[in-house]
Amino acid sequence: MKIFLDNYFKANTWIVFWVMIFIYFISITIELKYIFTDSFYFEVFDHKKSIFNIQDFIKKERTYDWLNYLAAFIVVLLPSLIVAFILNIGVIFYEYKVKFRYLFVIVLKSQIIFAINYIISTMLKWQGVIERNYGNINNNYDYQSLRCFFNNKELAFWLNFPLEKINITEFIYILFLSYGFALISNKNYMKCLGFVLIFYGLALIGWIIFTVFIQTLLYN
Repeated sequence: MKIFLDNYFKANTWIVFWVMIFIYFISITIELKYIFTDSFYFEVFDHKKSIFNIQDFIKKERTYDWLNYLAAFIVVLLPSLIVAFILNIGVIFYEYKVKFRYLFVIVLKSQIIFAINYIISTMLKWQGVIERNYGNINNNYDYQSLRCFFNNKELAFWLNFPLEKINITEFIYILFLSYGFALISNKNYMKCLGFVLIFYGLALIGWIIFTVFIQTLLYN
C-alpha cells in the first residue's frame, strides 16, 4: 500500500487531473442517461401535472445538461484551491517549509477520493441499491454518513447537513490527504494527520456552520 501511495502522489499531476475529469464525465453520463430519465421526472412531478407541462420542463432541463460537464472542472479545482489555501495557513503558523504549489498538488490528487465516491454512488443509484427520490438524487454521502442512523422525520432539519458531512468518504479523504502532506513535509504521518484534522477540520466545521445558518434563514 505504501508503495502504491508513494507512486500515486509522485505521478504526473496532469494525468491525475484528467483521470478525475474522466471519472466525473462517466458518472455524469450515467446519471443523465439512466438516472435522470423522463420516467423519473414524470414520477416526481406526477402530482403537479395540472400546474405545468412536465414534458416542456424535461426538454428545458436537457438543454442545460452540458453544464454538468463544465461543473466537473470546478468541482475538482475549486475545492483543491480552497483546501490548499487553508493548509497553507497552517504551514505558515507551524513554520513548515512547504511551498503552496506542493500543497495544491497533493490536495488536487487527494480529490480522487471524492471522484471515486461519485462514480460508486452513481452506480449504486443506477442499480437501485440506493433508494432515490427528488430529495436525495444528487446526494452522494447520505447513505454512508451518520445521518442514515437517524429517522429523518424526527430529526431537526439543521442537523441533517452536519450528520451528512460525517461520512466514510470524508474520513478516507483526511487519511489520504495526510499521507500526501507527510510526503511533502517529511514529517511523521500521525503528526501530519493531526495537522490536517486541525486545519481541514476547522474549515469543515466553519462550512457546516455557514451552511446550517443559510438553511435556517431559508427555512424560516
